[in-house]
Amino acid sequence: MARHRCLFKCFLLSFFIVFLTLAIIGFQVSDKSAAYWFAYNSQPTMRPISLRPQTPLLKTVNGDIKMSIWQRWMPNVTKEQNIISVPSTTNGYVSNDVTYVEADDTGAVDGFADWEVGDHHKSIDAPDGEEKATKEDIQHPIILWWTPFTGDPGSTKKCGTNECYFTVDRHYRHHKNTKVFMFYGTDIKFDDLPLPRLPHHEWALLHEESPKNVYAYSHEETMSLFNHTSTFKRESDMSIATQYLESVELLEKTFVQEPTVKKNKYQTEEGLALVNYVHTDCGTPSDRDHLIEMMQKYIKVDSYGKCVHNKDLPEHLRDALKGMDHMDFYKLQAKYKFTMAAENAICDDYMTEKLWRPLFVGSVPIIVGSPKVRDFLPDNHSAIIVDDFKTVKDLTNYLMYLNENDEEYDKYLEFKRTGVKNKYLKDFMSKREWGINNDWKKPNFIDSFECVVCNRLHENIKREKQGLPIKKHIVNANHYGCPKPKKYPEGGSLVRVEDEWHSQEWVNSLYDIKAVREFMDAGKTKFSQEEISKRAIELMRKAGLYL
Repeated sequence: MARHRCLFKCFLLSFFIVFLTLAIIGFQVSDKSAAYWFAYNSQPTMRPISLRPQTPLLKTVNGDIKMSIWQRWMPNVTKEQNIISVPSTTNGYVSNDVTYVEADDTGAVDGFADWEVGDHHKSIDAPDGEEKATKEDIQHPIILWWTPFTGDPGSTKKCGTNECYFTVDRHYRHHKNTKVFMFYGTDIKFDDLPLPRLPHHEWALLHEESPKNVYAYSHEETMSLFNHTSTFKRESDMSIATQYLESVELLEKTFVQEPTVKKNKYQTEEGLALVNYVHTDCGTPSDRDHLIEMMQKYIKVDSYGKCVHNKDLPEHLRDALKGMDHMDFYKLQAKYKFTMAAENAICDDYMTEKLWRPLFVGSVPIIVGSPKVRDFLPDNHSAIIVDDFKTVKDLTNYLMYLNENDEEYDKYLEFKRTGVKNKYLKDFMSKREWGINNDWKKPNFIDSFECVVCNRLHENIKREKQGLPIKKHIVNANHYGCPKPKKYPEGGSLVRVEDEWHSQEWVNSLYDIKAVREFMDAGKTKFSQEEISKRAIELMRKAGLYL
């Protein structure tokens, strides 16, 4: 028995050594596996991230290499990574191992707006292969990513008791079982749509980005094209409003939080300002930079980013990707009584890490963002909302009042002691079927949305077999629609006024989609971006909006 125990221990030790060795060298677990190991240059530990086989990893845009969208689920990703043992393929996905990826600073800091997936239309939309794909015996409903977001060449996926076949391969577009075309919002091109749209074809939209990313989704004419949605809006079919919040419990953590008495000392002894501001995407539709400039007339603001810059971050935190998720950055923000939580655009339910991070570290957020943000705050007294004030002077006077009255200031951090009281937030999170970061018990929101669509298809298939009317899924503007951008006027008022510059983009997108809908209604299946723009200008002239 002792010998057997020894052998068993030796086996476990050997297995551990082999496993660790394979992880360090980035060994691919299996050519057909959906899990690959990634080695991070500055990470002391290794962990896997779920990738589908042959997922495209990068794309060059204007000379810069952009990260795969999948890196969004890697906390503490560094700017330089060794991405090892990506399987070589011959069908246009990944042909060689990737050893260096550089992320776009602006996108990384501000909502990851510019991260993109590989450009492999050549392999999935080539003339040859369609006949074979159309005749392929696939019994399950086919869901085709028209924008090749996942990189999945074709696989059957189980969603509860239902199954669907998912693919990015456009050769399947005419297969009799192709039911849904899925779009990732950032990558959609309105001169490249799956037309003609047959009666049994449904369209699905996944878009987690702000309206600044694509203004077209602000309009009914765009959103009514879709049957299924997953956006940050709570009205969407699968809301991802809390896409940057790992858990309610995270908000209650106090291990980074600094006592108020120490925050006072940081102001006097280290010269820290009352407020910190860290943004790299400048001149955004929310007009947050202008707000900071106006606030600085009354109080000191430490601005560490490229926008309104007046203070440098420690050198090891200046990298956009690894810096913002570094524990030292959390500790730095925790020293401040207030942190600007200013989104790049204003829309109901659009909330990013800019909101959740200060709540986590115990720095009271000053919010420029969702008009309905109160619905998601830990309690009704845990943030300063800029829209509650008429003037910048009113806002800054209140901040200075709190700075001089620790007891009143501490009331904004009461949730750290008593726990999150907001029932709506707790219910919203408890019903969430997807997770982020290290939540290995739940799928990410991409997989989860795929299953929402798959299960809806199967529900109608069953209803049809039972002789019941099928459910018609209709999307309206509430699933995303965002208002025309407005700016802060000069003079210190916080009542927003028309922003001609950013509003023009919003209006242009409206008339572009009006032109697209006009072409579609006329049965036109091929039209260029030039044709769209030309017709949009004609429509704007008729409306008296274009000289």
